[in-house]
Parts: sequence; C-alpha cells; structure tokens
Amino acid sequence: MANGWRTVPFSEILKVVSRPETLDRDKTYRILGMRWYAQGLFIREDKPGHEIQAHELFRVEKGDFVYNRLFAWKGSFGIVDDTTSGGYVSGEFPCFHVITEKAHPKFIHLYLSQEPIWNEIVRISSGQTNVSRLRLKVQAFLAMEIPLPPLAEQRRIVARIEALAKKITEVKSIKQEIETDLDRMLLSAYHSVAD
Repeated sequence: MANGWRTVPFSEILKVVSRPETLDRDKTYRILGMRWYAQGLFIREDKPGHEIQAHELFRVEKGDFVYNRLFAWKGSFGIVDDTTSGGYVSGEFPCFHVITEKAHPKFIHLYLSQEPIWNEIVRISSGQTNVSRLRLKVQAFLAMEIPLPPLAEQRRIVARIEALAKKITEVKSIKQEIETDLDRMLLSAYHSVAD
C-alpha cells in the first residue's frame, strides 16, 4: 500500500450518533430522503406529525454521515449539509459522526461512491434473497474496511476530484450552449432558405 496509507475498519473513523425524537402531532417535520448512486440527502417533504405513522424520527445535523440501510447497495450514502441539517430521517437511516482527526467526510463519501464497493455491500447485507430487500446492518457497515491515506492526502484527493467534477460540469454547460446555438442557426438557415 502507498506510503502512509493503512486499511482501517469504518468503526475506527465513524461513531454512531442517534438523536431520536418522539413525534409531536402538532409539529411539522422536514423529512429527508436519500438519492441513489452517492447523490446524497435531499428534502423530500415538510410533513405534519399527525400525518406520520412512525412513533419517532431521528434528527440529523450538519456534517453527519448517513446511509439508507435498504439501498446501501445502490450507493445511498450522504453527508448532511446546510440544506438538510435539522431534518429528520427514519430508523432506516443510520447516522454517524466522522472522526475528522482521522478521516475527511468527503473522502469517505467518495470511497463509498464506487460501484465495486456497492457490490461488496450486496455480499455482506442481510435479508431476503431478493437484492432489493437486502439491508446493510450497522455492525456489518462498521466492520467494512477502507484504505485510508494520511489526512493531508485525503484533502488533496478530495480537492482534485472536486476540481475535475467542476470542469466536467463546465464542459457540459458549454456543450449545451453550443447545441442551443447550433439549433438556432439551423432554424434560422432553414427559414431563410424557405422564404
């Protein structure tokens, strides 16, 4: 393994955090969902307590690392940001505090954004034989291992990948502009020939 890298279980860099709240029928809750393919948390809806069937929900805070037990094999991992902080998830969404002296939250997320890791999750998940019903239990998740470079290297890797992602977004935007301009030019040329 590269200099300074070591393989550690997630239990060494993540600690379970739980903020259960008994449902108040008169309170409105910001309910969060989790996108597949490592696209993270989103606000699903604001819902009054009297319309929620669960007895309790779990509040998340900025920086928490969360996954969806039922769809971990589809890459349902995310980090709570400013938009989703203070929102609520069900008990199907284990929540963790990242030990930032050892691991960068975005590095963990990037690692768990890989399809080969999702395939490993299928292997270690439990439940019915139908893949869509498999659940990744917290104990199994925390026992998984991650190759972890020194913190400075984690930050460098995250910054490099984010810079590349930004360039990809810029290229897609330019491509869209070119296609729109080309469509306008072709339409204009058609109209000038037709007239």
